[in-house]
Amino acid sequence: MPNADTRLSTGRLLAGVALISLLAPVALLFLDKPLARFCWSLGPAVRAAAGVLSAPASLPVALVAAVVLMVASCINVRVRNRTLRSELASIHLVGTIILSWGTSQSLKAVFGRARPGLLVEHGIYGFRFFTRDHDFSSFPSGHAAFAFGVATALSFVGPRHRPALLAAATVVALSRVLAGAHYLSDVLVGAALGSLVALAALRLLRRHGFEPLPGR
Repeated sequence: MPNADTRLSTGRLLAGVALISLLAPVALLFLDKPLARFCWSLGPAVRAAAGVLSAPASLPVALVAAVVLMVASCINVRVRNRTLRSELASIHLVGTIILSWGTSQSLKAVFGRARPGLLVEHGIYGFRFFTRDHDFSSFPSGHAAFAFGVATALSFVGPRHRPALLAAATVVALSRVLAGAHYLSDVLVGAALGSLVALAALRLLRRHGFEPLPGR
């Protein structure tokens, strides 16, 4: 069974997800367009610099991280004869990486939201459902889902670092807005999605005896 600290942490994270979910419709209705136009007006140099901040949450990095973590977990268990709990901690993180990115990409294809650049340059705004066009893949943000999924998963292993982890994820998410790649509501939904995936994966693994290891 989860201990009291873990239950409290889960409750706080779920409260944060609920708050983000409430803010997303507000952003969609009132903030997305003006904020997108403002960020675009800052110029290509600012957008390029913001893109660098989100580079660690890109698909290639996600795939490499998943492979490295899985291999390292297997080596750690075999060489040091660690318990299944330690191995499952790594599996939780790897599963979160794969599922948060995969779910966000699937939703992009379903909703087909036009990216901010189309609004600013061509006046195109809205959704084109069930399309694989990159210009219509704004919702939700895969980078935000990845960043918050990883931050949430790691925060259970190192709870003392939770504020720093969530702050880093927030920087990644907001950099996507500043880069002109996403609307604010895109990254809010992505953040909620990634966090929920990590929490759902944790709940699933607990059925197999996994409990987060406290940070040391």
